[in-house]
Amino acid sequence: MSIGPEWVGFAPFLARVVAAAPGLPESAAQSYLRDAAIRFSEASGWLEREMLLPMACGVRDYPVVPAESERVVRVVAVWVGCDGLDPRRDLLEDGCGFLVEALDTPDVSVWIDREGDACDRLRVRYVAAPRHDACRLDARLAEEWGRAIIEGALADVLLLPRQAFSDPRLAAVYGQRFEAAILRARTRRLRGRTGGARTMVPERGDFAV
Repeated sequence: MSIGPEWVGFAPFLARVVAAAPGLPESAAQSYLRDAAIRFSEASGWLEREMLLPMACGVRDYPVVPAESERVVRVVAVWVGCDGLDPRRDLLEDGCGFLVEALDTPDVSVWIDREGDACDRLRVRYVAAPRHDACRLDARLAEEWGRAIIEGALADVLLLPRQAFSDPRLAAVYGQRFEAAILRARTRRLRGRTGGARTMVPERGDFAV
């Protein structure tokens, strides 16, 4: 069972980018928007997600599986048998022997250095970002930070050389606004005001002993 985010496509933002860069293909505009959304999510950590995994005896390796359009940027906290979460803590608790493996690949897992108990639950909090081939965005990310994503895209688009719309000065302005938005989003996350936790609860049969 999973409670996932709602999604929106890039279409609402394409017109803004193309209007500022006449002649830019929509496919290219979408690519720049996607890249901006990825950079925003990675730098701000605003898209925090949560997994709640039933543990099984003898199982020590638990995969962290994000939504279809997202990937795991980093795991920020892990708990066993604990219902309380403090979203302000950007830290992996390792007192029970946790090890997060393969953070630099799409396959991320949490390895536990002790026997699992069938009554325990493993709770994992992680930061997500859109995949590099994503065709949609988290709806709350788009609603609350859509303007910043557009500005991040334009900061790159307007630096393209030998184009009628090239404008390095304006690109710098958009770049500064984009970085300022990342800072605001990061501050909100540290205060516990994130993009909302997506909680996944896989069945016990999803893990093999």
